[in-house]
Amino acid sequence: LAEEERTRYRDEMWKTVEIVGDFVSSWCRAARDTPVFSFDPARLSDTATLDTVAIAYAGIRAAASFATSIGKDKPEWPARAAELEDYLRFHALDATGNFKTGDPLILWPTDLVGAGDPRWAAPVQAAVDRIQADPGPAALKALAEIAMLLRDQKEKLAALQPLVEPTVRSVLDEYPCDSYYAALAVTAILTIYNS
Repeated sequence: LAEEERTRYRDEMWKTVEIVGDFVSSWCRAARDTPVFSFDPARLSDTATLDTVAIAYAGIRAAASFATSIGKDKPEWPARAAELEDYLRFHALDATGNFKTGDPLILWPTDLVGAGDPRWAAPVQAAVDRIQADPGPAALKALAEIAMLLRDQKEKLAALQPLVEPTVRSVLDEYPCDSYYAALAVTAILTIYNS
């Protein structure tokens, strides 16, 4: 797009981004200042998890970046992002920066550990092994998370291609009308094959 079209688009989107950024930055429980419970499709209930915090953190960072790009001042957003980053670092990483959470892939949207960092090798391989052993719903979520984590690493994405069809077919055969799994499938397919 031409720069003037980009500027017009950003200006049109600002109100929406502002509403969402304000909502996500204030979306917390006073007791621990962490995001409130949200729906977890795997458990079919509301729950508070590290991935909820990771997604809120990534969303606030994206909104703050957007605001900065169009010259809008929202200092509470980066401040809230810093609070959530501290929370994530405390609960998901040990003192040396290694993962201490059972499923480190939930942290992919945070960039707390860069995508090329060798600390990802073991969790990614463990997830690939689980996907190969049981290509069910959890495998599809893991495949989408791995794809997004490795989105700029073409060789590694190419190595995931043999996992796509059996995983997607297994899940969508079992849940053909589920929009959550369809979205995970589209994310995995587009990211892995458009590299």
